[in-house]
Amino acid sequence: MFDLAARVITKVVPDAELPRAVRSTGIEPLLASTGPDGLADGLRDVLLNLAGQVGGTIGIVCPPSRLRDVQLLVMGDERLAPFEDRLIVVTALQAKGLEYDGVVVVSPDEIVAEAPGGVRVLYVALTRATQRMVTLDVGSADWRALLA
Repeated sequence: MFDLAARVITKVVPDAELPRAVRSTGIEPLLASTGPDGLADGLRDVLLNLAGQVGGTIGIVCPPSRLRDVQLLVMGDERLAPFEDRLIVVTALQAKGLEYDGVVVVSPDEIVAEAPGGVRVLYVALTRATQRMVTLDVGSADWRALLA
């Protein structure tokens, strides 16, 4: 997971002094996508799958413009109710310094567009997971060009 984040940030800050990851699961992040109209179903499906893979907390990291809608979606979907105490919805800036067993990064392009630090803030979002991570693109996936 850290390798993906490192590839993203070094495209923007080539000489970045990155910390060394002390944990590695050997499980690659999942890069998922959905259209704008499919966010509710796509996020629910990702969360249900992730909840079956990790036993602890799941951070849902989203852009500020989607925070309220994602909170309402997560708390209002009865299929997610059994995991309610494990699901934490935050913006990328709110997630700084926190760790979650599983992480879903919602709409990375919007995180970059809305954050004052752009790609640096996306890097923060991409480094919050200790076990599993999923990125969920909503419409566009321009940030993935940083992975090339």
